[in-house]
Amino acid sequence: MFPLLFPFLPQVVEAVNGTTNNCHYNETVILTPTMDSRLYMLSFLPFLVLLVLIRNLRVLTIFSMLANISMLVSLMIITQYIVQEIPDPSQLPLIASWKTYPLFFGTAIFSFESIGV
Repeated sequence: MFPLLFPFLPQVVEAVNGTTNNCHYNETVILTPTMDSRLYMLSFLPFLVLLVLIRNLRVLTIFSMLANISMLVSLMIITQYIVQEIPDPSQLPLIASWKTYPLFFGTAIFSFESIGV
């Protein structure tokens, strides 16, 4: 059950503990495991037990509404940042240089793959 709910938590904690404050050099940081996965599971056990004890799901409707509102606000903020600096299409070249094709195909494959996942 733990890998389904929080599969990213050990990797995030290991990455935070393995990072450096010096961003000027491109250094490979060796990530060392900080805790056993059983300790992560044990730390989430009280929260999962409390969630299981909720008998009436109407109690969670306020949290669902707050989550939906926060998703809407975050999508609006992201859309605002995307739309801010759109260049005028009449001033763009009709065909891009051949050096940008790998970036295009990588972006297209990444986006199509994430839809299936």
